Amino acid sequence: MKTPQPPAPHDGESTAAPFRSGFAALLGDLNAGKSTLLNRLAGSKVAIVTPKPQTTRNQIRAVRNSRGGQIVFLDTPGFVRGRRLNALNRELVRRALDAAADVDVRILVLDGSTLVGREERIDDLVRFLSREDNLAPDILVVNKVDVIEKRALLPLIAALDQRFAALVRKPRAIVPLSAATGDGVERLEAEVLSLLPEGPAYFPEGMTTDQPERFLAAELIREKLFLALREELPYCVSVRVEHWEEDTKILTIFAVISVERPSQKGMVIGKGGTVLKDVGTKARTELERLLGKKINLQLQVVVEKDWTKTARGMTRAGAGD
Repeated sequence: MKTPQPPAPHDGESTAAPFRSGFAALLGDLNAGKSTLLNRLAGSKVAIVTPKPQTTRNQIRAVRNSRGGQIVFLDTPGFVRGRRLNALNRELVRRALDAAADVDVRILVLDGSTLVGREERIDDLVRFLSREDNLAPDILVVNKVDVIEKRALLPLIAALDQRFAALVRKPRAIVPLSAATGDGVERLEAEVLSLLPEGPAYFPEGMTTDQPERFLAAELIREKLFLALREELPYCVSVRVEHWEEDTKILTIFAVISVERPSQKGMVIGKGGTVLKDVGTKARTELERLLGKKINLQLQVVVEKDWTKTARGMTRAGAGD
C-alpha cells in the first residue's frame, strides 16, 4: 500500500512534519449528530441518518486523507442509558465501548443545542462517562453551533471544560462546529491529527470507507424504513442482503427485512404493499446514485420472532457482529 509522502524540502527549509495516521472514534449520546459528522468528514454518504435515536447499530468507518496524514473515523451507536435494556440495546452499548477501547483518539460529540443553560444534563453525562474508563474523551465536539446563540457558546465551553476536568479528565481540545454546514470541521481534523502517532496510511488515497457495498445497501434500506415507519416499529426491523448478482447491465439485490411479529409485517408492507414499494423505490434510487449503476432491488419481509431479545436472534436477523 503506497503511503502519501510530503515533498522534499528545498535548501534552507526545515524538514516537513512526519506523516501521521490512526483511528478516532466518534462517541456520544443518541442524536448528537455523529453520523452527519462522519458523512461530512468522508465527503460522501457512508452512514445513514434519520431523526430517530439509535439509528446507528454498527461501527461505520470513514477515511479522511490530508497532506499531513490519514484519519480513520469510526461512527458508533449512541449511548443508551437506563436499567431496562433489551439484548439489542446492551449489544449496542458493548459495541460503543469496544470501539472506544481500541482507538488512538476518542471524540465525544455533544448536541450543544440541548446543553445551553442545562447544566444538569452536563453533570448527568459526566457522571455516566466517569464510570467507564474507555469513555474518557480526548476531544470534545460541541455540535450544532449553527443553532446556538453566539453569546451562549463560550459559557457552555467553559462549563464543559470545568466539569470534565473535575470528574473525568481535562480534554485536549474543545471544538465547536456544525456538522450540517461544515463550519469547524477542518479544526477538528487538525486537532485529531496532532494526537495521532507517526506511521503510514492504513488505506489507499481516495478511499472514503472500508464498508462493502452489500452493507451499504442494507443500511440504506433500513434508513428508508426508519423514515417510513412510526414510533417504536423501526427498532424491531433489521435488514440483510441475501443475494447480490451483477452483470454488465444491471445489479440485482435481494434483501430480507426481519420483524418480530406478524402484525409488524403487515405494517412494513402497508395496505396494498404501498409502504414496502415506497421504501424500495427510494432505496433503489439512492443506491443507483451512489453506486453509479442500474439496480433491480427485491425486498421480502419475514417474521423472526423476538429477534431483538437474544444474540442468536440478532445474528439470524442480520444485526449481529
